[in-house]
Amino acid sequence: MRFDPLRAPDPLRIVLVNNFYPPYLVGGGEIVVWHLARELAATGVDVTVVTTCAPRQGMHEEAQDGVHVVRFFPRNLWWSYARFRAGEARSLPAKLVWMLRDAWNHDAAAKFGAVLDTIAPDLVHTHNIRGLSPAIWAEAQRRGLPVVHTLHNYHLLCRRSTMLDAHGMPCGGNCLGCRLYRRWYCRLGSEVDLLCSPSRHVLSLHERAGLTVRLGQHVVRNGLPRPARLPQRPENAVLRLLFSCQLHPVSGLLQLLEAMRLLQGPVALHIVGRGPLGEVVRRAVADDPRIVFHGFLATEERQREFALCDAVLFPSALVECTSLVIAEAFLHGRPVIGSDQPPLEEIVTHGVNGLLFEAGKPASLAAAIAQLAGNRALLRTLSQGAEEAASTCTTQAMTASYRGLYEFALEQRRMAA
Repeated sequence: MRFDPLRAPDPLRIVLVNNFYPPYLVGGGEIVVWHLARELAATGVDVTVVTTCAPRQGMHEEAQDGVHVVRFFPRNLWWSYARFRAGEARSLPAKLVWMLRDAWNHDAAAKFGAVLDTIAPDLVHTHNIRGLSPAIWAEAQRRGLPVVHTLHNYHLLCRRSTMLDAHGMPCGGNCLGCRLYRRWYCRLGSEVDLLCSPSRHVLSLHERAGLTVRLGQHVVRNGLPRPARLPQRPENAVLRLLFSCQLHPVSGLLQLLEAMRLLQGPVALHIVGRGPLGEVVRRAVADDPRIVFHGFLATEERQREFALCDAVLFPSALVECTSLVIAEAFLHGRPVIGSDQPPLEEIVTHGVNGLLFEAGKPASLAAAIAQLAGNRALLRTLSQGAEEAASTCTTQAMTASYRGLYEFALEQRRMAA
């Protein structure tokens, strides 16, 4: 074919991979991939999302907001999404068989390879691969395609993906099972060209565990769309706080409720979410009229709560790999009161766009809340800092960062050839 200088160049063709994709949502990873796919498509990139589905659905394709979506079931004992259904329980032997198959799923590799052969992308960008297995990385490399991988949790280090023990408490992933698991996944990580995460600390944890990639590590902050317009600062008579997380012990909810018991001043705490501590929250509401429980809210209703609050609470006891709550807070111009865990310290700057307290210490959290409640000038300063930090939390900023990394990986592959 003769080159035509007036002909528009072919668009960049990218395959995004995540175990779940709307309408199937479990955590922040699916939301990030959803926004990234739509923004890439809006900027002219030819995007295909490869994700999983139930066995009965079979391999099928669909279109969502200009994004080509391919779904298939990677053959195993069950679809990985099934484990999040209420009342779902599996025996220990069955879980072990599932995990062994997921360590290298030949069926997922064959189906993913067929998708790559049909689409002929320029690059593959994987996210959560639980249920798909690292075998898909090998399929991409076999076809000479650069692989970018983003860490949304600790799947490559911990068989539960959380660094929590069976009781839901932080364990550091030091059990024998996780050490063997980690060795396998870190060895297979050599198939990845670029490793990304919203947190430098999380990248360092993986590097210390032995995960090395061809072209290094890069921090890319998670992004969300900006609100249609920045909400006006509410004139609340008392400090209105928002907790919008899963109602689980590792979210720091119990420490927050204890901090409320220690606080004597007039503050209002609004709690949004669902989880195993729902009944604990209801009892707290009955005992303390300052607490309001909304339960689970749809996106628009939850955003309204962000607009109405003065500050957002993030007391998580877990070393979070990623959290969209911080991005939502900053995009609404709301400062964050958060625990001093390493990833959070990279985003929330104490005294600039939020306040940090000693993780797991209700008295320290209560003191931070009291400090903000008694100092409206500080609240205005922190709110201004949150608005300024919002520029790093947008879908556009995230997408631009990934576009730059895609071009870098492709250029390195061309030079190597």
